[in-house]
Amino acid sequence: MRRTVKILALILFYFLACGKSCDNQEKSDAYHEQIKIRVETDSLRSAFGTDTLSSSSLLAYLETAKQRFYDFNDYLHIVADTSIAGPFRDKAREMIRNLFITDAEPAKIINPFGLDSVGIKETFQKINDSVYEGRLAYSFRTLQRSGKTIISPNETGTITIYLVKRDKNFGKEKLRVWNVFLGKIE
Repeated sequence: MRRTVKILALILFYFLACGKSCDNQEKSDAYHEQIKIRVETDSLRSAFGTDTLSSSSLLAYLETAKQRFYDFNDYLHIVADTSIAGPFRDKAREMIRNLFITDAEPAKIINPFGLDSVGIKETFQKINDSVYEGRLAYSFRTLQRSGKTIISPNETGTITIYLVKRDKNFGKEKLRVWNVFLGKIE
């Protein structure tokens, strides 16, 4: 009986001595997490941080610019609607400022308009290594304060758009990625 207990104790000691510790698992998990983060960062860098843009990438960014202009119009409607709470209207003003490139944001928020269509007037042209410039054409109808469309012919306008490569924080790292901004409205 003693011998059996000693053998069982020896087997139990063997399993305890040879088993992986919890500390090793935590280190392994942290290492695998770092690898996953590195892979994701590399993926973002290859998708959004390339130095040269293909024609299909430029077209995708043009579509993004068109969507930003539609968003701008939506935010204008929120800012102009006095029935919406002040903090929401303030947030819409902030969102408008973030849509525009520095020094190009509207000094005063213009009246909302009934946006009919947005199209590409000039595709993105490379200005330098980190800036492309293009233009969108749009048609709209003037709105009354109540939000109803005034019966008027379509008016047209243009807006300059920019594709700018800027630093963006991703965790502890900064990546240079392409961002679309609106410019001067004409």
